[in-house]
Amino acid sequence: MNAGIESIRAGTHVLVDTNVIIEAHRTNCWNAIVGHLKIDTVLTCVRECERGNQRRRDYIPVDTEAIIRTIDPKKVDDIQMAKFVLTYPGSADLDPGEKALLAYAASLPETDFLICSPDRACLNAI
Repeated sequence: MNAGIESIRAGTHVLVDTNVIIEAHRTNCWNAIVGHLKIDTVLTCVRECERGNQRRRDYIPVDTEAIIRTIDPKKVDDIQMAKFVLTYPGSADLDPGEKALLAYAASLPETDFLICSPDRACLNAI
């Protein structure tokens, strides 16, 4: 689903990847986003936010424990991952967080959600 920001209503279910989480923290809008939308992610993406060189001047700190308490990131099991990889062969080029996020999305019974990722590989995978 491709939607502009003007079409995103309060309470919309939005799945976000690592890049989105970090950028929302960099711009200090994470709390506003979580308060307005139904934000969801997977534990793999949250753990990716903990990596990186914290000594770099441009490092963006993310309080991953607060994210875990606030939105309860989902764990993707091996069966979900295998089903996704077999259904979407284009997923081979994805990083682990994006792959887990899309595997989670593919397992959802609902079809009314948005996936927010700036990565072309993520968009091409499905």
